[in-house]
Amino acid sequence: MGLILHDTLAVTPTGVPLGLVDIQCYARDQATFGKKHQRHALPIEEKESQRWLTSFEATTRLKRQCPKTTVVSIADREADLYDLFLHASSTPHAPQLLVRAFQKRTLRGEAITYFEKLEREPIAGIQTITVPRWKNRKARVASLSVRFLQVTLNPPLHRSQERPVTLWAVALGKKNLLSREVTPSPGCSSPPCRFTPSKTPVSGFGGTASAGLSKSITAP
Repeated sequence: MGLILHDTLAVTPTGVPLGLVDIQCYARDQATFGKKHQRHALPIEEKESQRWLTSFEATTRLKRQCPKTTVVSIADREADLYDLFLHASSTPHAPQLLVRAFQKRTLRGEAITYFEKLEREPIAGIQTITVPRWKNRKARVASLSVRFLQVTLNPPLHRSQERPVTLWAVALGKKNLLSREVTPSPGCSSPPCRFTPSKTPVSGFGGTASAGLSKSITAP
């Protein structure tokens, strides 16, 4: 079994580590094995996913200690949680939030997902990034097309009484692809899409979109 460690590391925009913001260490309860189908009936506080909210709360405390510093909480696709988006959008003086999207969520008042709607958006610009070496793949420079738009997401079906949440969706894709930017790149297992809260608007490619993406992208 062993223990699981979930840490939150603070780094500068250039990748210099500053220290740990939060550490959570725990062991999974063997009594819960085989009961994954019951997870929808549990509140977030009783799920392992709570670790992402706890991490965000720790980062929020750091942000309040450094009010003049831009703090961005970056998380992988496991943090594509409606509870986290709600929490981030309603927390005053919270850090910005950047999450790798995983769930194909539906849009308020529309019969499509945000993935599908992003495909219809024009390309806002081309972002060039340096992709570090990964296992047997050499380091390389990649050019990615960038699309973004503000979306209002429906709550999960089993929580339809809750309020919708408005976010900014940003899609990255290969430079030469014009219609399928949200498909996985070779070697990637999920769509290269990110979310940011509505209180951190993406006003243009030369602003939050290009700056935020260039500082946060890592790819296999």
